[in-house]
Formats: sequence, C-alpha cells, structure tokens
Amino acid sequence: MRKNTHNFWYLLGMLVYALLLSSCASLMRGPETPPIIEHDIFDAFVTLPGIPENIEVNPMTGRVYVVYRAYPALTVLEAQTLQMLASVPLPKCSHRIGIDPVSNRIYVTNKQKGSISIIDGETYSLVNTLKVGRWPNGITVNSHTNTIYVTDEKRAMVSMIDGKSMAVVASIRVGRSPRGIAVNSSRNLVYVANTKDDTVSIIDGNTQEVVNIIPVGSQPNYVAVDSVLNKAFVSNTHSNNVYVIDGGDFHLVVGVVPVQVNPWGLTVDETHNWLFVTNTNDHSLSVVQTRSHQVLATSPTQAFPIDVAVDGERKLLYVIHRDRRELFIAHITQE
Repeated sequence: MRKNTHNFWYLLGMLVYALLLSSCASLMRGPETPPIIEHDIFDAFVTLPGIPENIEVNPMTGRVYVVYRAYPALTVLEAQTLQMLASVPLPKCSHRIGIDPVSNRIYVTNKQKGSISIIDGETYSLVNTLKVGRWPNGITVNSHTNTIYVTDEKRAMVSMIDGKSMAVVASIRVGRSPRGIAVNSSRNLVYVANTKDDTVSIIDGNTQEVVNIIPVGSQPNYVAVDSVLNKAFVSNTHSNNVYVIDGGDFHLVVGVVPVQVNPWGLTVDETHNWLFVTNTNDHSLSVVQTRSHQVLATSPTQAFPIDVAVDGERKLLYVIHRDRRELFIAHITQE
C-alpha cells in the first residue's frame, strides 16, 4: 500500500501545472501509456489479483467489491484498513456488480455464461446462480422493492428479477445494445443506456413498461442516479459529455455537461452533491456539482481510468484503471 500527503482538493491549485506537464509529455512520447502523474488525487493504493472491470461500495457496511476482466473471483475489501476480506470464486469475465444494502446481497453479471451470481455479503458465500438472458451486462438493485434489473446487451432486453423468489418475473424490450442501468428507488424508475441507439429507456418499475425514450449523446454507456435530487446522469463516450435527465413526469434533459475524452464510469455522491466521471482516454476524473451541473475540477489519474465508486459517509473515493492491477483511493473533503 502506498500513501502520500496530497489532499483531494490540493489538486485544484496544481491542476493547470499538471495538465501542461501531461500535454508536453504526450507530445514527446506519442500515444503510449502515460506514466504516473506526480500530482494525482490518490492517497493510497491496494494491489489487486487481476485487471479490474467494475467496482462498487456498500454504503451501509463500507465494504468494497471488485470484479475482473479475466480473473475469476469477486474481491471484498474493508474500507478503513484496505485489507482483503474475501475472494469469492466466479466465472471468468464477470462484468458488473449490483448491491442491495438492505439484504446485504451482492449480484454479479457473468456475460459469457449468461447468468448472474448471488452472494451473501455477510458470509461471502455463493447463494445462487441464476440464468439471465444471453449476454447480461449492467445490473442495478431497487432495495425498496427487492427487485434486480439486468440488461441483456445482445437481446436488447432488461430482465426483472424478484429478489425473494430469485425468479425472472418480466422481460422488457429496450433499445439496441443496452449496457448501463441504474434505478431511482424513490420513484421506482429504471434508466437504461442503449449504446447503439444513442438513447435512454425509462422503465416504470410498477407497471414494468417503458414510459419514455430519451435521445442523449453519442454512445451512452453508463448511468448514475441521484435519488435525492431526482436526476439521472448518462456518460456518452463518443460525444464526451454527460446528459442530465430530470426524474419528473416529463423526463426532460435539463443539462449537458462537457467533460473530457471518452467518459466511461460515473458515480454520484449524494452526501456532498458531487458527480465523479472517469475520462478514460484523457486519463482524468471530472468532478461535477450535481445541483448546478458545473465542472468543479478535472483531476489527473493513472492511465485509462474506467470506473469509480464513492462512499460519501466515509469520504472515500475509489478508482480503477484499464491496465493497472491496483485499486486507488482518495480521501475527499470540501476544503
């Protein structure tokens, strides 16, 4: 584990300098992977057993969960000590994680197996493996209704699973290549990023029907929801922006936030009104104010960040990168 004394907001004062260094280095070296930037945002890192694919945090327990591109396991870490608590065997190419903080169950999509793995968050044991579609990708959980939603990228469907019976209770047609999915538990609305249609399908969890289809930017990949502000945020990888959709009855696009190159993973910190967006090909992280939609900072990261998770209660930010076997951690403040 590495530690340094850089405060999260110390980067604001060094931002211009760091970006100039990055630009000059890029011109000198060409398109190869950039080196570690001295003034990154991270305070520590933990070595992982493989190249990570997705990361999530249980806001109730503070436990951190990581799945991998090829390594066949789910890693469980403790937030305060950053110690690995468990490694739960999974199929290779497990893709996305969904967490139910109420039941303390962890759900993982296994794309190549056409299934999801269901794990007990207390015992770290595999509870069940459920067949779901042809190519399950994104996953989200409505803990209020104990319902799990899974996108099937090849069938253009969303599977709706009852968390009690562990059965698929509905299959809902959406747009082409649905990937990211997120739920607003307060309103029981599900947002689905249809990558090849450049749209977001909005599903009413009560009626199990698509109630609206919203045009967004080019190649939407992932969605994050702020249930407090009643907004959904959509990362558009090719148009380099984030669309903001209001959760009201009309589902209006209320903002378009320009970020950096190839925005990918994103997460909302409802405690501090922040949205964090990984800009994969810019090697940076955008910090957006969720009320005003203003970009507060663009922070250098390691090479090719692909996903981010936040624990607002414990003020911890986690970032993984496409080609690095580490989990990077930053302590966030409002200084």
